[in-house]
Amino acid sequence: MLRYKLLYIENDEYFYEYYVEDDESNPGIISKKDGERGRIVKLSDKDPDKYYAFHAVSGIDVKKSSGTVAWY
Repeated sequence: MLRYKLLYIENDEYFYEYYVEDDESNPGIISKKDGERGRIVKLSDKDPDKYYAFHAVSGIDVKKSSGTVAWY
């Protein structure tokens, strides 16, 4: 599970901080454009295998400014 929040929007690109297992001490950052896959901007040190980053890229909806991405 990860939580996320919108940091800012620049040229129709949305930048989000994501928190591995709700830990705000070491966030990662991803960016997305509406309708596009997205990219990793800064990887969290708690996510060396990019597991959470890939879930953030695929699970964050740019219509929301914050939320949670959960999976099984």
